[in-house]
Amino acid sequence: MGHVVAKDIYGALGDKIDNLQIRTPQNEAFYAMLRELYSPDEADLIVRMPFTLSTLDRIAKASGSDRNEIEPVLEGSCERGLVVGLYLHKKHHAGGEVCNVPLETCTSFGKAAD
Repeated sequence: MGHVVAKDIYGALGDKIDNLQIRTPQNEAFYAMLRELYSPDEADLIVRMPFTLSTLDRIAKASGSDRNEIEPVLEGSCERGLVVGLYLHKKHHAGGEVCNVPLETCTSFGKAAD
């Protein structure tokens, strides 16, 4: 991964987040917060992910990444609440936005809810 230089990826992530439901400040304090929350690989993947909930295969295709390469990145991001991970219709889906539903409904990307 690492398609965008780490120095610039947080600006691109800030732009992506700013295009979601809530506007965000585009300043150094915001970028510092993003650097604390997201690894460069997580930020890079989220920038290249579709805006909507998508299957792992669709995320891999849209991001131009190998499925096996991004699965652990998504798994870790979902566990930390950085992206939404849901188990729907016997498939795992993830979305590149912060969890806006109760945390109990978010599941780990690679595991089905009980």
